Amino acid sequence: GVNTLSIATSGALAALPTSNFTAGTLALTAANGIGSSSAALQTNSSNIALTNTGSGGIYLTNSGDFTVAAKSTNGDVVIRGSNGATAGAAGSSITVGMVNGLNGITTTGNAGVQLTAGNGTAGAAGADGTAQNGNAGGAGGSLNLGLIQTDGALNLRAGDGGVAGRGGMGRTGRML
Repeated sequence: GVNTLSIATSGALAALPTSNFTAGTLALTAANGIGSSSAALQTNSSNIALTNTGSGGIYLTNSGDFTVAAKSTNGDVVIRGSNGATAGAAGSSITVGMVNGLNGITTTGNAGVQLTAGNGTAGAAGADGTAQNGNAGGAGGSLNLGLIQTDGALNLRAGDGGVAGRGGMGRTGRML
């Protein structure tokens, strides 16, 4: 991927149907929204700066742990970390901080902020025919909060940990 990817538009920045933005640092600016409540923008970045200067909000889901900063003039900011992708994988953690000169998350008007870290996935099951234990579930993602300013609702949710995989089913003897 690219080290820093900056995109600015005078319209809306819509979600891509089958792919995502990938960069070490992603800086997105739009006049009429980033993603939508029905189709969040999908990203895979370590550092994300988001600015919405007009109508619409900011709706984004990121793969992997990341630091985010966002400013929305008239719309909600809804940021989600992805769930673990494989058995026993941890969910994405979110840190609110300084990215690309933007600090924290700020909304104006009655717009709200919702941050949801990713859930861990269940561990792999033990092999049947053995007494093998199942593997541990992945840790839920965490929220590491910096500056958040909003006049609207503030909803925060850390990710749930995945359950451990079931143990293997042992062999049973046969009666002759």
